[in-house]
Amino acid sequence: MLAVKEQLPKTQFKVSRKKSDYYAIVKKLPEKADVTFGNTTWNDYETLINEVGEASHLRISYTQGNLKVMTLSSLHENYSALVQNFLSHLSLQKRIKILHFKSATMKVIKELKGVEPDGCFYIQSADKLPNKLRIDFAKDPMPDIILEIDIYHDSKSKFEIYAAFGVKEIWRYDGEKFEIYELNKSKQYKPIKQSQSLPILTAKILTDFLNKSNEKDQYEILLDFEEWLKTQE
Repeated sequence: MLAVKEQLPKTQFKVSRKKSDYYAIVKKLPEKADVTFGNTTWNDYETLINEVGEASHLRISYTQGNLKVMTLSSLHENYSALVQNFLSHLSLQKRIKILHFKSATMKVIKELKGVEPDGCFYIQSADKLPNKLRIDFAKDPMPDIILEIDIYHDSKSKFEIYAAFGVKEIWRYDGEKFEIYELNKSKQYKPIKQSQSLPILTAKILTDFLNKSNEKDQYEILLDFEEWLKTQE
């Protein structure tokens, strides 16, 4: 039977069992839900990844025997798309090479860790990618920036995975505030005010533009962002 801890919110579950059909459970999860399977193996994780395929509404992570699955919402996707469009406009207007990959599965078997961010961005490492269409995280460089949208979920439990992979920056937005974290020498993420990979952008600027979603549509916000970019030398 599925073991559910009553003290968790209705959209969060904690599952601990030796054998289960994880995919059968995951495919029935409602929007904005979390489920964590305990005592799982790397093979369980890879099997679920293969069964799920390119399901854009799911984010799957694995570390220390815990297999976590989150379902997304349309609001979550809208914010993610906005950030990606900001960087596309920035890339073209300022002639900065930025390569973007959406929710790529970042997994390294020697670390026994895997994770799926909402976006991956290569800036300083862009020219180091041998294949511009597909990434092999076992041998290719890690992204310079990963994006996490935390409207209904908290991505901070993933930070230890990103730290193990050596990801330099994490961008996180919770629906009200945009935060930028930098990996320090102690392999810990500390908040910073300005992106080191893209110094033109600060946490405050990104907060201000994303929070315009309460009053404007995506097209209007992107026009505002373009006008702002023109003022930046």
